[in-house]
Amino acid sequence: MAKAKSIIFKTPWGKISFPYLSKIDSGRAESSNKYGAELFITLSDLKETPEGSALIEEVMRVAKAFFDDESITLKDFKNPFTVTNSMPENKRMKLNESVRKDNVLLRAKSNDKPTIFGPGGKTDILTTDEQINNIRGGDICRLIVDVFPYKQQGGGVTLGLKAVQFKQKGIAFGRGDNKELVLDCIDEVEVDASDVTGGIVDSQPQDTTSAALNDLIS
Repeated sequence: MAKAKSIIFKTPWGKISFPYLSKIDSGRAESSNKYGAELFITLSDLKETPEGSALIEEVMRVAKAFFDDESITLKDFKNPFTVTNSMPENKRMKLNESVRKDNVLLRAKSNDKPTIFGPGGKTDILTTDEQINNIRGGDICRLIVDVFPYKQQGGGVTLGLKAVQFKQKGIAFGRGDNKELVLDCIDEVEVDASDVTGGIVDSQPQDTTSAALNDLIS
């Protein structure tokens, strides 16, 4: 069966966490052995910006098609959005103070190395490991992702990482910040777009090459 192509989306700006962008996440008990990053976005930005609204709409569209249920809501399936306010108190207090309240955590991973853009936009591509490794937890970034369903453990919808755009340095997260969240509060189903039979249901074919990524970068 031919692999379905997915539509790519950009997230609102947020604070990046655990960026594995120049090399895969490996060597830890909880490592994914993939490239990836988490991003904290304010709840208002996810709901009210065009980028956030479009991402929510696509997650719901994919879920309705995949589960064949037009009445399904975000509470009914495993989805990419973890609201910090809803976490158990002991878990939430382990987050950096700046993201403990009214934030949403997204996580995206990929088997393929993502393209990394700098603040200059589509002509500002970071190519060296030194440049890329300078992006650290707490910096202001956005993710370029695709949205796809998976069947494992009852099924759900997750994000694949295509690119990251760095905007500016932020207040650094401490080394221990967010670790408890990653280990205990996130769905750990290991899926990738290349592993999903049939891809996204009813998606319109769209190029996800660097040229298409450039169209999303300002």
